[in-house]
Amino acid sequence: MDSFEYEVKKKAPFQFEYGAVPCIVMIPESAKVTVRNRESSVRAEISSGDTTPEGTFFFGEKFLNILKSEH
Repeated sequence: MDSFEYEVKKKAPFQFEYGAVPCIVMIPESAKVTVRNRESSVRAEISSGDTTPEGTFFFGEKFLNILKSEH
């Protein structure tokens, strides 16, 4: 699978009443996901549950399992 560039967008801080955490859910799942440090151009592989500048990254199935286990 080819990679694609994703530009982190600047936005106002989240104002959540219940302390929700921003997350990114990838559907369909990929065999390999990497992020790049903008300053050093170093790429690192991430997996479900890892933190990124935009929020916590999840594959769809793990995210749904977390939701199911909490309710």
